[in-house]
Amino acid sequence: MKLHFDTIHSEIQLRELCETLRRETLLAFDTEFIRETTYFPKLALIQIATAEESWLVDVLRLPPEAMRPLLEILREPQVLKILHSAHGDQECLFHTYGITASPTLDTFEAASLLGLGESISLRDLIRLELGHNIGKSHARTDWLRRPLGEELKKYALSDVQYLVEIGRNLLEKLEAKRRKEWALELSAYYENSRLYSDNSQEVAEKLAKSGRISARSYAILKDLVAWREERARALDIPRRRVADDETLFHIANARPTTREQLGKFRGLNRGESERRSEALLEIIRRQLSQDSKMLPSPPQPRIPNAVQARAIDLLGTYLRVLCERHEIAARNLLTTQQLRKIVLDQLDDPEQWVEKGLCSLRVRDLIGEDLQAMLQGRRALSIENGRIKIAEL
Repeated sequence: MKLHFDTIHSEIQLRELCETLRRETLLAFDTEFIRETTYFPKLALIQIATAEESWLVDVLRLPPEAMRPLLEILREPQVLKILHSAHGDQECLFHTYGITASPTLDTFEAASLLGLGESISLRDLIRLELGHNIGKSHARTDWLRRPLGEELKKYALSDVQYLVEIGRNLLEKLEAKRRKEWALELSAYYENSRLYSDNSQEVAEKLAKSGRISARSYAILKDLVAWREERARALDIPRRRVADDETLFHIANARPTTREQLGKFRGLNRGESERRSEALLEIIRRQLSQDSKMLPSPPQPRIPNAVQARAIDLLGTYLRVLCERHEIAARNLLTTQQLRKIVLDQLDDPEQWVEKGLCSLRVRDLIGEDLQAMLQGRRALSIENGRIKIAEL
């Protein structure tokens, strides 16, 4: 592998690089960015590699229009892009250039379909697959600072120099297990740009499930979360710097009507509470005067009783045993929330799980009969020599 330590920082250099990349059908890429103090991630570097060479593209020295040739390759349907833990990289591309890379293979997702754990790091994946030990993480590095030192360049290149080889290895194993399309589907999830847009309503729903809340307070909460999202975007600061989740929940339940009452909430940015107090109070007043028939219904989480909770735990243990047998991460089959619904609604037919969107046909075919047997009392778990065993009844 030839490592290019001199960064690509001019339009001519980038065009020459892209001429080389266009001859490939498999590429690896990674990004370095920071976002500790901002709402939007700040892209600082793109690393890209073939099976033989790897490069560093200094995006800070290239205007967006100059990046077009590389962005076109990242969108080229005939070129599969290999990356690890795609969410951050795709989000960065979307907010910086308005695109996401496609098609992709996320080696994080691929590994989860091959019995390599729920959340393997790239460092561990390289060690397991290739026997190489890469350097320590530079996660806290300010990648926006220039010039980049040789040690940082070496670290950045190490993130991509093995990815094409790993991608090929994983694709071969996925083919053998007939899980290649599954891996590509999981990877494609992060190609959806809607994932990186405003999710304030999802946040409000999640917060509402965390405690007791009335319909009117829920309406206030939804508007407060949307207001925070708007302010965080406008100021380009993290959401928590405007107001933390717990504070918004308490404001929605307390429903303050004066600036003095509002100012008592410590998790609300002091400057924002002073400058925007009237806007916040108007949100509360508007929902307080809303016709009760027009209020949204807050989500009502179903709490299992003691017997149901034990059944959910048992089913979860059995699922993990099945995951070990099939060499697959549990998150690719059924989540705890999905298991909970199966138990609470007494759904012992795998066809029902598919109809209700709890699992895919692929998951049904892989473990449906086994889980059904447990739910219908035809399977049990035992311990033999310290290991959990499945017993037929």
